[in-house]
Amino acid sequence: MPTAELKRHVQETLSTLVTVTGPAFPVLRAPCLSQASIAGDGAVTATVLAEGTNTPGVAGSWILLITHTLTGTNTDSTALPITGTYSNIRHRCTAITGTNAQVTANIGV
Repeated sequence: MPTAELKRHVQETLSTLVTVTGPAFPVLRAPCLSQASIAGDGAVTATVLAEGTNTPGVAGSWILLITHTLTGTNTDSTALPITGTYSNIRHRCTAITGTNAQVTANIGV
């Protein structure tokens, strides 16, 4: 997605050696881009899920859209498109390992 087409760029730091669910962000058009990265000292790994919903107030309404599997020495990153239309998208870090490891997730629309 060219930089000029990026209408909004949301970045959230998800975790430092803990698993956590990030805040939901409204996304008004598709496609958008989900990006996740990890940085730390030495071997680092993380699993970050991108989830979407059209009914954010309903329990259990979040569905899995993308799984980012990050692994590397000091850093790694992935970027994948989300082609469906969802009123809200969030990232969830479900696993993280490594010295000083920190995950950052972005949504570009």
